[in-house]
Amino acid sequence: VVRWVIKYLDRNNSAAESNSHETNELAGITWPLMATGWLAMLPCWLLFAASLAATLWACGAADVSLVHDWPQLLAAVAMSTVAGFISMLPGGLGARDGVLVYGLKPWVGDATALAAALLLRLVWLFAELAMCGILYGVRAATSSRT
Repeated sequence: VVRWVIKYLDRNNSAAESNSHETNELAGITWPLMATGWLAMLPCWLLFAASLAATLWACGAADVSLVHDWPQLLAAVAMSTVAGFISMLPGGLGARDGVLVYGLKPWVGDATALAAALLLRLVWLFAELAMCGILYGVRAATSSRT
């Protein structure tokens, strides 16, 4: 798909210079590579749903079941993430949280939905900061060995 878009843009490009550099870099994108990426993202999205379930439990929604309710958990997380990207705001500020609250309200109530959206934002922020710290430490340790 990406190669088709590049060819279409090249054909309609009025500039004299060629985009061969970009085309060569994209030549490695294949369907098997895309499938590998999609399969690698599956555990990530399941962990996103699990983190929402844990956040809901922490907010008092004890009747949420990770096994039984995973489609709704996954849909709420996915739709809020997409809304954050579409909003074009830094970090999807407001849009991601609003869609998550909207998706959770009928299921867990207004107060729990709002608390869970805010707490999930903090949980994900601290998880990302922790991973950055870990990766920075690993990079520093490996670069000092060489």
